[in-house]
Amino acid sequence: MPIEHASYPFKPLTPDSIGDRIEIDATTHDIEVPRVDSALAKSVFVSEGNPWYTTDGVCLFSKDGTTLIRCLAAVTHYDVPTTCTHIEQEAFAYNTVLRSVSFPDSLASIGARAFIASAIDEVHVPGSVKTIGDEAFAEGKNLSVATIGEGVELIGYKAFGECEKLASITVPASVRQLRRDAFIRCAASAHGTGRGLTISPDNKRFFIDSEGVLYRRDADGIILICALDKIVGSYEVLPGTTRIMENAFAFNRALTDIALPDGLEAIEKAAFLECDHLTHANLPRGLRELGAEAFYHTALREMHLPATLVELGPASLIVNITIANQSPQTGVGGRGARDFYQTALSGKLHEVSVPRFNVTVADDNPRYLVDEGFLCEHDPKTGELRAVQFVGGMTSVSVPRDVTQIAEYALFGVENVRELHLHTGIRHIGHSALALSYPIDLIEVDDGEEVPLRLYPAPNSSGTMAQRRAFRTGWLDLEKLVRDCDASLTFMMPGHERSALMLARLVNGRWLSEQFELVFTSTVRISTDELVRRFARLEDRQGILDLLNLGFIDSSSIAHAIEVANSVNGVACARLLLEEKRTRYSNQAFDFDL
Repeated sequence: MPIEHASYPFKPLTPDSIGDRIEIDATTHDIEVPRVDSALAKSVFVSEGNPWYTTDGVCLFSKDGTTLIRCLAAVTHYDVPTTCTHIEQEAFAYNTVLRSVSFPDSLASIGARAFIASAIDEVHVPGSVKTIGDEAFAEGKNLSVATIGEGVELIGYKAFGECEKLASITVPASVRQLRRDAFIRCAASAHGTGRGLTISPDNKRFFIDSEGVLYRRDADGIILICALDKIVGSYEVLPGTTRIMENAFAFNRALTDIALPDGLEAIEKAAFLECDHLTHANLPRGLRELGAEAFYHTALREMHLPATLVELGPASLIVNITIANQSPQTGVGGRGARDFYQTALSGKLHEVSVPRFNVTVADDNPRYLVDEGFLCEHDPKTGELRAVQFVGGMTSVSVPRDVTQIAEYALFGVENVRELHLHTGIRHIGHSALALSYPIDLIEVDDGEEVPLRLYPAPNSSGTMAQRRAFRTGWLDLEKLVRDCDASLTFMMPGHERSALMLARLVNGRWLSEQFELVFTSTVRISTDELVRRFARLEDRQGILDLLNLGFIDSSSIAHAIEVANSVNGVACARLLLEEKRTRYSNQAFDFDL
């Protein structure tokens, strides 16, 4: 119960303070009741002088007796008095002592979570009740019989959800609002019980098709609310359906194919979320709206966006991410693609695979196009271009020059990208927009200078964190990006790979702080022989030239560098060094031949 005025006396009720009898004096206004069985007393007393509360010895009521606020006494059966018109939220929540309850015809509403996780085994809601609140009878492990009287108009979200023993229930003709998942994971909605959930034939608003999918008739057509249980294989949405509601098929991991009818106008948020075996879905011409995460973490391989599509929500097309040695059903630990990035940061993921997802756009769609592997969106008001999602398969990703915004999750979970090319015309970067699977080899930023800024994040979790921190601000923060990428190199294990990255950073040199320049220079100088061996084995002529141009190999050490290159049979690089010695230090005598 909310505390309306801090000056009112406050009475916290705990298992230790309750005892056999709860007494509420004339001055107590605010009461805190723990949600445990041990907080139930044998009886309740409220002073007649209390202007806010009254009691029947079992429950606490408003002073006029019309609102049942909370059950405070341990009883196995309770008759709600005829004066009561409303049962407050959580009034009997988590009460595992109460086994049955009867409602009077005066009752008009049952609040949210009123009987959640209670032990009642049977309930009959009278027709006087207009509203059954969200999760009102949810998680009723013993609830096996329930009737809803003619006259009830609204059944809330998960009102009877997860009632595993409730095998049969009928929605009366009077119901006008049936919230999503009202009977989710309820035995009555499961296929194996012959679908014990039924809609009264006199109800002209709702119906269930032969596959157990709940629909609502609307003035503009049919609306698909949700699949009451898992659909195995393919499903064809009924003709005349204009909208698929939020979470309609979410987590339906047995669904492989969905046929969408002409005339469908909207697929709402997360409609097919985590349907990780869904390999085919057609977007019909006429579709205007595809909600956020609509096909998030599915197994789709291709999709064609019709000319009529004008609204595409964030992460609506992110496809399945799988990990070696894990079954497709569990995906990323069964938790979905969003947890993938967090797990990747911990360094626990290996052999991650993101299937290629091919997206095409109708030529006459005025809003969307594919450019440089990005699905892009034109803003009709400003004319600006926004990169919505990367759908290409290139290892070198370049954000198109006309793009000024990158939508959230645009590159989320994309693997095999080795280079990322950005530009300073990008004014906004959405949440996790550049959250790639792993650190990449090169981040290049074109800021209008003759030589673009080139950064080399460490190929480990430090590099991943550097990318993540730099793009978290919502814009291209070059100072942070440079600092974090350069710092990530210092956390690498010593070796020729770290030295090579530091050398590459010294070659570019742009925005390099004096502190990191000293560290990188010292590291490369100590590792010059290692680098010569590396470049000689790889026949990396540019790497040898970089060492020469930056003075790590000079007239006094070039002969030694030639010997090092020859020691690993790096003939091409040894010959290059010899040629450079002749060119740069022609006054030096030669005392050997290759």
